[in-house]
Parts: sequence; structure tokens; C-alpha cells
Amino acid sequence: MALKTFVKINSVNNLSDARYCAGMGVSVLGFNVDPLADSYISPEKYQAISEWISGPSFAAELPEKNKSESFEAYLKHYPSFDTLQLSRFEDLLALQARETSIIYKLVADKIVQNPADLEKFLIQFKDLVHYFLIELDQATQEELWLEAIIKLSDKFPLILGFGITADNVSRILSRSSLAGIALTGGDEVRPGYRDFDELADILEVLEVDDQAG
Repeated sequence: MALKTFVKINSVNNLSDARYCAGMGVSVLGFNVDPLADSYISPEKYQAISEWISGPSFAAELPEKNKSESFEAYLKHYPSFDTLQLSRFEDLLALQARETSIIYKLVADKIVQNPADLEKFLIQFKDLVHYFLIELDQATQEELWLEAIIKLSDKFPLILGFGITADNVSRILSRSSLAGIALTGGDEVRPGYRDFDELADILEVLEVDDQAG
């Protein structure tokens, strides 16, 4: 199975999500290593899930700005990750010497405030990261932010992390040079069972037709 674009799944916390998304051909599975987060995954559970999965790379989703511990403190009990996702400037500086793929998560309307100023922010960090994952805290100016991101997508490796539906994903990708998109996993209804409706609808739109050409 292959998809038309790079897809990261945020906050995977169960084997059902991991197996389904890996089978669909997603690029990266993200695991939240912050013990205070609702989607936190323990080192033991992460290891159990990762041993069952092949194909995607695995990203550690590090805590956000209000945490004081260094990133090493959150990772020391986990098996290795391929990618680190962070949003703290101090973590970004500490990782410059590492040969690790870096995703910089930016909640744009909290940090930049104005879509017109987004490019100035991205320029500061473009040589330090592999991807920028852009999310929003509020949906009040979603269209303005989306237009700004589409315009900047040919200059920066941007992953869109908001406003994506099965109805609009193809249109967004056709209008942009986005590096990819990010979707979010969910909780199991009961052990071994997940309702994949929304996630599945988007991934199915992105499936590559093996019969084409």
C-alpha cells in the first residue's frame, strides 16, 4: 500500500492504530512521551507496539514549552526513535549536533499571531529542522492560515496539521507543495477495536491506485 503524500499520525497509543496506519502506508507514527499528556504512551507499551510494526518510522513527541526537563529525561527509558518532534527552542539547540530527523511543531496562532508573519518565523529555524508541523489552537482564522501555508509550502518543508478532511485533502495537496500532512490517532473503543471512520476516509482518498498507468 502507498499514499500520495507523506503522512504522520500523531499521538498513537494503541496497536490497532499502529497496525492499520502502517498497513495503509503512512510515513511516520508519532508517540507522545510526556507522562502528563492524555495520549502518553509508556516505554513498555511503546516497545510492545513497535515490535509488531514495520514500514513507518517512529517519532517521539516531546513535551511542549512549559516543561523544564531536558529531552533526554523523557527518552532515556525508551528504545530508540527515528525522529524527534519538539516545540521547545532549547531542545532544538541541543539537538543540532545529532544526526536525527527533527520535526518542529508550531502552534502557529499561539506563537506567530499573524499569518503574514509566518515566513519570518520559519526562516529562523529552516536550517535546523527537517520538517515544520503547523497546527492551530483556534479555528477562527483557519482559512487565512491555510492560504499563508500554501503560499510558503514551496519555500519550506511544511506538514499541515489542521483542517484536513476527506473532502478537501486532494484539493489542498493539488494547490500546494506541502511536504505532507499530519492526522491524529484515537483511543480504542475496547482492546483491539477502533472506529477508524474519519482517519480511514482521509487515508483512502490518498491511496495510490496501483492500476493507474
